[in-house]
Formats: sequence, C-alpha cells, structure tokens
Amino acid sequence: MRSLCHVAFVLILCSTATVAQEWSPLSFTAAGGVSLPTKPQAFADYWSLGFNGGAAGGYSVARAWTLVGSVDYNYFGFDEEQFLKALGYEDAGLHTSGGAASILTLTGGIKYALITREDSESPYLIGTVGFFRVTSSDITVSDDQSSVTFPGDSENALVLLFGAGVDIPSGSNINFFFEGKFGIGFTKNESTTFVPVKVGVRLRLYSIGRNTKKSEKMMDFLCVPFSSSVVFYVMFYSFIEGRN
Repeated sequence: MRSLCHVAFVLILCSTATVAQEWSPLSFTAAGGVSLPTKPQAFADYWSLGFNGGAAGGYSVARAWTLVGSVDYNYFGFDEEQFLKALGYEDAGLHTSGGAASILTLTGGIKYALITREDSESPYLIGTVGFFRVTSSDITVSDDQSSVTFPGDSENALVLLFGAGVDIPSGSNINFFFEGKFGIGFTKNESTTFVPVKVGVRLRLYSIGRNTKKSEKMMDFLCVPFSSSVVFYVMFYSFIEGRN
C-alpha cells in the first residue's frame, strides 16, 4: 500500500507538469510586519513586540515547489517598566537607556503551494534554515546621582524557521501575501525563539533565464513514458499481490 501511495504521488507530479499553463519561475519579494519575542523567558519579559523587514528571492522548480532565499531583520524595543519591576525598583525614580535587541537571519529553504491556480488565493507552507545573529545593546540604569550599566551581548547560531502564508493575486505578475512563521535560533544554554508575522508584495518575472514552453515540453517528454512505466508496474504489482 505504501508503494502504491508513492506511485500515485509521482503520477500527480507528472500530470501537473504536463497540463500546466505558463508560470513565473523567478520572483522577488519585499515585506514587513511585527515580531514577538517568546523565549528565553527574559527575552519575552523584558523586550516588547517589535517590527521586521526583509527581502527574498524565489525560483520555482515546479508549479507547487519553490526554492527560496531570504534576509530578514527583526528589532525589539526594551521594556523599561517590566525590567525595573523585576528588580523591585519600579517606584524608585530610576530610568533606563539602551537595551534594544535585534535578530538578523539569512536563510534558504522550500515553499510549497497547496493551491497552484494563479487566479485565486494560494495558501502555502514554508520552511527555511540558515544563519542567525541575535544582538542586545548595553542597558544603563540611572538616577540623578549615579548609574549602573549591564553589558550587551551578541551570538551567532543556526536558525530554523517554518510557517504558512497565503498569496493573493493582484494583476498578471504581482501578488500580495500574508505570512507567519515560528523561528528557533539554537543559541547556547537555551534556544531563542520568536514569531515574525509579515505582509508584503511578490513580483513574479516571466521566463528570465528559462524558456518555460521548452521546459514544459521536456517535462512531457520525461513524464509521459515514465508515467506509462509506472502504470505498468502498478498493474503488475497488483497482479502479484492478488496471486499471493
């Protein structure tokens, strides 16, 4: 049964390629939104909801599958009130300066479209992996007479981001999209996690560096005989199973 499921999946891929209309293999995106710090606990408690911005490029290897690469910047403001409250000095007339944190990611991965019609909304899944750098600036606590500075820090690590979104068509080669992810930076001692949510615009470029019609004919050439062979295999496999 498992073999039959695999075979059916291959046949679906081939049929999609042979009946596909022209699509845009190359795309560029620009987006921005908000980011929520979630872990470690100090990150969630003392830094507030921030903002993000980024750009990405994509190359479709099939109508549903796109290779993506992106760079994103996330900024988190320091929450002075929560920090002083945790120290027990919320009413002591103290003030803070600095403390902002940021996360920079440079990642690559795969996007999978659940619906491939270009004239309707297209939900998708996305997962990427790559470089992660988290940085926090010095925090200075002061009153009218003195001050104390807590040094900032920075760390590089591996990051994994996964999530989902939806493409909303707007014209022949422009999509708007809404996307949410969960990010895990594998930092020392404890992982750093955050949730970026963004909206943006996707510009799709037609047949740059690639002849789409020729690509589709090549897929026909490869998939039609392959599909026939697979069908024969399924029939033969079913016959042998029936005899056993």
